[in-house]
Amino acid sequence: MSREKVEQSSLNQEDLVVILETAKEIGTKNQNINTIDFVDSIKNQLIKAMRKHG
Repeated sequence: MSREKVEQSSLNQEDLVVILETAKEIGTKNQNINTIDFVDSIKNQLIKAMRKHG
């Protein structure tokens, strides 16, 4: 059996701030948001950040 190498991406403080600001912006729009849309939005921000550093 072989062990797969797990690659880890790290996010810098700037990336985390952008992700948190995105979440805050979504929450302050005073609109109901679908959970899936919220998760997709955060997921997209994480993917962008990981691509910058990967």
